[in-house]
Amino acid sequence: MDAAQRVLIAAADPAERMRLSGILSEGGFMSSSCADGREIADMLRATRSGILLTQLTLRAADAISVLRALHAERLPITPAAIVLAHAGMEPFAREALDAGACRVLPSRSAREEIQAACRGVTPEDRLYGVRGRERDIASLLGEMGFPEEHLGTLCLQTALLYTLSDERLLKDLAHGLYPIVARVRGTDPSRVERSIRHAIEASAASGQYERQYAIFGNTIDEKRGKPTNGGMLARATEYLRAKEIDET
Repeated sequence: MDAAQRVLIAAADPAERMRLSGILSEGGFMSSSCADGREIADMLRATRSGILLTQLTLRAADAISVLRALHAERLPITPAAIVLAHAGMEPFAREALDAGACRVLPSRSAREEIQAACRGVTPEDRLYGVRGRERDIASLLGEMGFPEEHLGTLCLQTALLYTLSDERLLKDLAHGLYPIVARVRGTDPSRVERSIRHAIEASAASGQYERQYAIFGNTIDEKRGKPTNGGMLARATEYLRAKEIDET
């Protein structure tokens, strides 16, 4: 089953967990559940869920604290987070969205609304702090001498957003990552591969060796030659992930 059809429910009330589980089952989703906010990260690893459906208030930790903590976790799949808030807790909705939630719904939302929210999740929704990540990625590529408006640079930006969400994509660029980037950028996978390779060549010719070496060590060096597409994506993903953890 695709990760987008696996949902982790987090709710303190057993009756509410059962209600949400029934709603999701009717909608064709597979669900697991927990009550304690401290269990969420381990449950996400175990279930490989693509969606976290959580009440705002949980045992031991609230959803906002959990979402902030998840930024530092190395999860196999970064989930989209849908937060359910009781009446009167609307002021916390903005805070939940800033912490990484893609949607905030009333706690007693109708089954159709909950199912629609889960079905409406896109890969972009699974990316915590997507705007911040876009800035970090653009800044990194700019420092390394990648031409700003080059299609390959734009493809690299999109690819890194996805690999930061799901590092398994690094294992199959041709059949996994490139087709996704191609759909986003309105082109085809082979052109994505070529454009990224050309952007790496342009970066290597920019003369930014000192900055590249400071970021990536001896994997990028004018004497060693240019990195492969896969090598660039893997090291950039590793660098950006470490930066996020350091800033948490």
